[in-house]
Amino acid sequence: MDYYDAKAESKLFGERFRELRRLKGLTQEDVANRTGLAVSTISRLERGAFTIGVNKLPLLADALDVPVRNLYKELGY
Repeated sequence: MDYYDAKAESKLFGERFRELRRLKGLTQEDVANRTGLAVSTISRLERGAFTIGVNKLPLLADALDVPVRNLYKELGY
């Protein structure tokens, strides 16, 4: 049976999000302004210390101007 590691998954998602944000030349503050989320939330998301709700994924993707699937592209989904 495969073991699902939510903490590892959150960390991978955060790393991918940070990578995309930096590739777009955006700061955490830029993303916060585009999404209405707090800078601290973006920071925690990128560190894997916060799991964003599925309903917020389009908001994050729009902030980076990428399709939602690109947020998970390198996670194997």
